[in-house]
Amino acid sequence: MANPASPYATLPPAGIPVVSWPTNLYGCTQCDKPCVVTWAEESLDLRVRTKMSVGPPKTRRRYSSPMRKISVTMDLHGSDLVEMRAFYEGSGSDGLGGTDGGYKFFSFPHPYDGEVHYYRFLSPPKISNNGPLRINVSMVWEEL
Repeated sequence: MANPASPYATLPPAGIPVVSWPTNLYGCTQCDKPCVVTWAEESLDLRVRTKMSVGPPKTRRRYSSPMRKISVTMDLHGSDLVEMRAFYEGSGSDGLGGTDGGYKFFSFPHPYDGEVHYYRFLSPPKISNNGPLRINVSMVWEEL
């Protein structure tokens, strides 16, 4: 049975360039998908609370749409290190190149709902070894 379209799929943000996640950074040769080892989502608080001198605090909405913080770790081959750095640090146009140091959004397939979502780096990726010729790439993204 096919998965229904996710009501949480996002749209590309207006006015900010969007690039695609490089297909050669998928890591998983068996399934041709990104080799996501860990994936954690945290919805950011949409409320602003203002303390009143008398009575209960007032609340209002901070953002017009939900925001999420995504922590993801990927297992990649050691030869993907240069490509990962180029994707984060590089720049390009027309959907080619990198995120320009995390400024540009990128499209990435969500590992659970199968929909393409749009993310941006919140901090530079952290790279560590995971045995001979393997690397772990830990990243923190935001989804608007």
